[in-house]
Amino acid sequence: MTQANHQTDDQASKSAVKLTPQLPLGLQLREELSFSSYYTAANKLAVEAAQAAARGDELFVYLCGPAETGKSHLLQAAVREALDAGVSAFYLSLENLSRSDFEFSPDVLPQLAEFELVCIDNIGAIAGFEDWQNAVFALFNQLREKNHSLMVADLLAPAQLDLALADLQSRLSWGLSITLRTLSDAEKQQILQHCAVQRGFQLPDDVASYLLVHLPRSLNLQLAWLHQLDRAALASRRRLTIPFVKAVLTA
Repeated sequence: MTQANHQTDDQASKSAVKLTPQLPLGLQLREELSFSSYYTAANKLAVEAAQAAARGDELFVYLCGPAETGKSHLLQAAVREALDAGVSAFYLSLENLSRSDFEFSPDVLPQLAEFELVCIDNIGAIAGFEDWQNAVFALFNQLREKNHSLMVADLLAPAQLDLALADLQSRLSWGLSITLRTLSDAEKQQILQHCAVQRGFQLPDDVASYLLVHLPRSLNLQLAWLHQLDRAALASRRRLTIPFVKAVLTA
């Protein structure tokens, strides 16, 4: 159920299982998505808030901001850190809630109240679904009664969500709300180089600059290409140089 490339908002594969805080089976966190793999300079406050939620020091955190700022990354990193510390934690993305094959119903949410940390991604997807809004409202209150932590994320700030349930809209405005900042090209270059180091290779400055100019603006796609270039370099036993990168990109 329940981010390989650094700082993406893509969702991991999911499988339905019985939920228990002791055995959160089916929680498939993308392995690379940890706090150590998140480039923190641009959004340090969001990282600190997510870490506090993972420790149980912050009971409610709302992350919002544009796509590709790392909201899903931070939610999954918080769950991973909590689980590593022996804290029961669960990540649920509602990205595909409107699809007919979405595998969960709002009936699953009461079970989540037993987890010490719950992270719900794409919370704005519940707009237009009264049953989900009621269930999230109840979950919010149940977690608060137990002093358990809740983190949610969405593109929109709480006040911008199109929710029919006014009480839920109010609840989502409680606690710590942080807007993640869009990254500059210089920061994107640092992220590409940071991810390269995480993968065990060096990305020279000139090659990183070349990628930013010649690849699509999407950081997700740039990171996907970085992974492909790494594999091509390993297969051919070549270093990442501009001529080599140019040949791979145009192949």
